[in-house]
Amino acid sequence: MNLFGVRLVSILNNISVWWHLGAISFSVISVLSGCMTLYGFGLNTGGPAVMLWGWVLVGAMVTHGTGSCGARRAASRASRRAN
Repeated sequence: MNLFGVRLVSILNNISVWWHLGAISFSVISVLSGCMTLYGFGLNTGGPAVMLWGWVLVGAMVTHGTGSCGARRAASRASRRAN
């Protein structure tokens, strides 16, 4: 590859890194602002006890979902290795 091609790839890689960092920052800011508004809404309508049990319930469901995805992935890898 000539010098121009190397420089172009370098520029595109730098743009890609900054684009991803901006996307991650935007995602974090969006989640945090959404959580703060929903936190106030939950306290006003349900109260602390409802919010506590909601977090416990959602945490259990997320743990179950990620565990089942991990188990399926591990079983998939093991079946490929056995053949």
